Amino acid sequence: MTDGASSISRKRWGFRRALSAAVVTAGGLMSFLPACTSRSTEVADVDSPRPSQTARADGALAEIDLGFVEPGAASLVGYEIPNRLDRPIRIAGAVSGCECMVVEACPEQIEAGKAGIVIVRFIAWEKAQNYSSKVVLMTDDPNRRQIELGLKARIGLPLRPAPAVREFGKLKLGESKSASVVLANDSGQPVKLLFATCSDKSCSVQVPRVEVPPGGTLEIPATVVASAKPGEYDVRVTFHTDCPTQQYVLVRVKYTVGRDGDG
Repeated sequence: MTDGASSISRKRWGFRRALSAAVVTAGGLMSFLPACTSRSTEVADVDSPRPSQTARADGALAEIDLGFVEPGAASLVGYEIPNRLDRPIRIAGAVSGCECMVVEACPEQIEAGKAGIVIVRFIAWEKAQNYSSKVVLMTDDPNRRQIELGLKARIGLPLRPAPAVREFGKLKLGESKSASVVLANDSGQPVKLLFATCSDKSCSVQVPRVEVPPGGTLEIPATVVASAKPGEYDVRVTFHTDCPTQQYVLVRVKYTVGRDGDG
């Protein structure tokens, strides 16, 4: 989506959002004020579009993780709201924690023993970030006066460690161990690793000359040397990239140095 198209979409859906009194934080997102529910707008039934992902609010919280999304991209997500009471529950309104999350469809009432679907449109910010926000529904369910519909996304951040922490296990003093750390690329474009730095000299990595393929993974050789005193170690390995929206990605390498005679 181009900058112009993204701007138009934001204005279009912005007129329909159910926002209340909110403040903008330093990170550019919005947070709730205690009195915000009193100023929410009512949301009415409309024909429901198809969401790309759906989460079920069995309690007072449901959350969807979109993973990687392109800056400015739009997504539809759905939240299933079950009613376990022996009477209908009414959804009086909705409050969004961010202008990027807009309620597209929401039932005014959910019959006893049934479930309703709330559709939310998410339009990603143009700025790369680890995004997290929510929409809060107000209901007359005495057990769930408010239901939080959360959403997370990695906007413009295609690389992720898989897993985030690489465990090397227990080493004897003076022992070395080699293994691989893995980076996954969730975008449609290759990403080149330029170099890597380690927070502790006991760890070293060999950055391959090949790129992290689109939609694929890359194994990167790493070695730890248990040359320090016994204890637990957590080394931060930072890979620097040629990706303009994600100039570095962090992987943690953990290991334990045992005392003399330990297995």
